[in-house]
Amino acid sequence: MYSLPTPILSFAEASLCNLLSSAPASLVLEAFVLAQEYGDERLRALREDAAYWVVRGWHDLLCDGRQVSEPACILSTALGMIEAVLRQRAGGMPQKPSCSRV
Repeated sequence: MYSLPTPILSFAEASLCNLLSSAPASLVLEAFVLAQEYGDERLRALREDAAYWVVRGWHDLLCDGRQVSEPACILSTALGMIEAVLRQRAGGMPQKPSCSRV
């Protein structure tokens, strides 16, 4: 599979990150899903930025009546990514125990 050279990929990532804040929620969701599927560590900033904007614009996706495949999975992934970034920036906050059904 062809892979873009790092300088071109970095430029494209920076350009996309700058556009996410003004993009419609459906396009932000598409960018997030594509960055997730591509799975390249070089797109980490794009995935993290897109995760923020997906969560922030989630209500717009639902209000537009857009059919989102596996919405809970996408939202959970985005929230998990934001939580990981915040934990990292806070210097390794302790994890809260996960909820479990008794």
